Amino acid sequence: MTQYIDLHYNEYLSIDNIAQHFNISTGYLSRYFKSHLNVTVKEYLIAVRLKKARQDVLFSNYTILEIAYLHGFPNLKSFINAFKKVYHDTPAKYREKVRK
Repeated sequence: MTQYIDLHYNEYLSIDNIAQHFNISTGYLSRYFKSHLNVTVKEYLIAVRLKKARQDVLFSNYTILEIAYLHGFPNLKSFINAFKKVYHDTPAKYREKVRK
C-alpha cells in the first residue's frame, strides 16, 4: 500500500480510493496504517508529498504554486501549511534561506 502511495502521490488520492484500489474497507486501511506505521493514511501521504516537493523547492525554478500542484496538493494554502508544519518556514522562505 505504501508503494502504491509512493508511486501515485501526485494524483488525487483519498482514503476511499486507496481502499477501493486494494479492495479493502476504509476502516481496515486506516487501522492498518495506524498499527503498522504509527501514522494515519493522510499523514503518510502528506509526508511523501512534502519529501518530493522539498526537492523542487530547493533545486528547481518552479513557482511555489507549481510545486504544490505538481506534488498533489489541492491548493497553495494546504501546501504552505503542511510545509511550514514540518520545515518551520514557508516554502519560499525555506528556498531563500537554503539558496543563500
